[in-house]
Amino acid sequence: MLTFYSNAAIGTALVATIIAIWYDVRYMRLPHLLTISTMCAGIGLSVMHLNGETGVLDACLGLLEGLLPLGIVALVYPEKIGFGDAMWLGGIGSLTGWAPLAFVVSIASLSSLIFFGILYLFGKRTKILPFGPFLGLSALIILSWTRFFSNNPSPQLLQ
Repeated sequence: MLTFYSNAAIGTALVATIIAIWYDVRYMRLPHLLTISTMCAGIGLSVMHLNGETGVLDACLGLLEGLLPLGIVALVYPEKIGFGDAMWLGGIGSLTGWAPLAFVVSIASLSSLIFFGILYLFGKRTKILPFGPFLGLSALIILSWTRFFSNNPSPQLLQ
């Protein structure tokens, strides 16, 4: 089943991702204000029926699916991944719902590996790479995919 996301969800993700990229690259952390407000925005958009076909239950399950597994990894291995990334993925899950979150993580992981490989090839070896920007960009890809690249128009366009 295709899920259509509204302009509100895509706009929220775009603004949050721009802030996350800048902040995570500069300070190597994601602020709680950004991650928690993204979680609240995703659930709020679902409550107001402004998040396309993502209902409140889908938004809550997406939040938990993003937050819990990565949060456990962040608590067990804090030197590998930060808890801000887990909270950021929870916020993304509240915007996308639970189903596409595996694709978000897959695209983010693959793109960060490719980016790290390119840096390594050009001699810019680094031990730490912020993961938040990759999560945000992959969320934008998933949110935009059905909205802009599907043959089926979004229900919001028909009203």
